[in-house]
Amino acid sequence: EYYDDVDGFFSGAPQILRNGTVTLEVRPDEHLILKLEARHDRAGTAVFSGQRETGTPTFSRTQTLAIASAVAIF
Repeated sequence: EYYDDVDGFFSGAPQILRNGTVTLEVRPDEHLILKLEARHDRAGTAVFSGQRETGTPTFSRTQTLAIASAVAIF
């Protein structure tokens, strides 16, 4: 995905936002779905918030998320 926020109206700063997602889905049984998903976001300015071990807030231009899930179908 690609988003160009020229005026900074939605993100608070003029920038380009990009992200990509990869999903692996396995169905070992007709009643079970297993998924692994990874997402990586990149921004033109440091808009993604985090926190140091000391509790001090930090901001970064990138953010990565990984999720594992299971769905049971009845």
